[in-house]
Amino acid sequence: MLRISDLMRCLFLFSLPLWILIFPVVFFSSGIFPTLIKNLSEFRVPLGVSTGILYLANSAGCVGGSLLTGFLAIPLLGWYPTLIVFSALAFLIGAAGIFLWPSSDKDANVSGFRFELTRGSLLTISSLMAVAVVLFYFSDHRIKYKLATGEYSQAKIISYKEGISGVAAATAERNPDGLSITIYSNGQNMSALPDLPRHAYLANIPRIQNRLEMVLVLGLGGGRNLTDLLEDQRIQKLIAVDWSREVIKLLSTEPVTQYNGNPFRDKRLRVVMADAKKAVKQYAQQGARFDAIVENLCFPHWPGAGGLISVQYFESIKSILDPNGYYYHIDNARKEQDRERILFTLSQVFEHVVVHNRRLIICGAHAYSPLEPHVSRVLDRRLLERAPGFFVPESTLPDQIFSAFFRLIEPVRLDQFQDQRVLTDEIPATEYYITFPSIWGKVLRGLKLRKRPSQG
Repeated sequence: MLRISDLMRCLFLFSLPLWILIFPVVFFSSGIFPTLIKNLSEFRVPLGVSTGILYLANSAGCVGGSLLTGFLAIPLLGWYPTLIVFSALAFLIGAAGIFLWPSSDKDANVSGFRFELTRGSLLTISSLMAVAVVLFYFSDHRIKYKLATGEYSQAKIISYKEGISGVAAATAERNPDGLSITIYSNGQNMSALPDLPRHAYLANIPRIQNRLEMVLVLGLGGGRNLTDLLEDQRIQKLIAVDWSREVIKLLSTEPVTQYNGNPFRDKRLRVVMADAKKAVKQYAQQGARFDAIVENLCFPHWPGAGGLISVQYFESIKSILDPNGYYYHIDNARKEQDRERILFTLSQVFEHVVVHNRRLIICGAHAYSPLEPHVSRVLDRRLLERAPGFFVPESTLPDQIFSAFFRLIEPVRLDQFQDQRVLTDEIPATEYYITFPSIWGKVLRGLKLRKRPSQG
């Protein structure tokens, strides 16, 4: 149930500073065009010419302002300092225009009126800016958390990055098992540190295969997956691809490196900031070959995910996979229908597709058949405790680990699918489409301001 106090807190801490900074600009902008056209008409400028001049100036300002804001101001200053600076500039330019604009009216009182109006406007603007800055200062934590995580919480932000691809944050909370670090990017929960069982599982399964020298990881997660992979001394080069510059900065700097093992200091690691689909195509053009490709990019229902589960994308993956290598695709599908579509599409591309523990899809040119020495070497007691129930059932005895692991491997057969269509770039059948009811539901959930009880 939404409480009035929560609604007022939201309005005061988040909406009011934005209203103070933005509303005057938007409100007075509505009078700019008629005012300027009237002033130009006083100098006998034809209506068509004055309108054209003003629209040209407005268009140039929109283009230049967008480029300046997106590529310089926000990366250098951050989003809300940019908002404050540009709002102040808009007010100052408007005030200067009132004072400096020449007039055909020879009445001396006009000059005095303009001076007083400008001085009063500047005083009012200065007061509003001071109030807005104070409100932003007190609401700094909540605004940052809302931007990076998509929700409000009392969790402490231990690291925060802004830039051209969005925002990323690491938050810390106490729980019965100790300190939990959560990594967010643009409102999405990306991973947890120091351990996320699903990511520990995904990172260590490839270490079981026979040959492992060149590895491609698509999606950084929290960075601990890279640390796990680099523990395997057979790896000569590991390339990690992520599109978010801010996530890369966040994971490679203190204090997050205290919790992910700081894999970025390993010289075998190369981090590439790029869209995964474009990166895979580029490596295909270069003729690169990888022994293992590990992917954990997104959920199938996310907007834009269709291009990462299409037959065209999987064919690009196959083209850079060594003939004796394997492609590891985490099973993130929420619906069984989506899962079957993905499995069917993968089966159209790869000769052999298996599913391990209904969690991980493993594809390759050869049947997946790990050797017992490799399984025993990787799946030690420490790793099984980090991801209970993922590699083998929790009740598995030490001398039964290999057989238990092997029993969880299920081959995928084409005859098990009926009336399925291949997923393509043109038909992203698993994506979530935004509707008006879903937007309204988002608004209502955002107003509830769910709080997490803080623990000492």
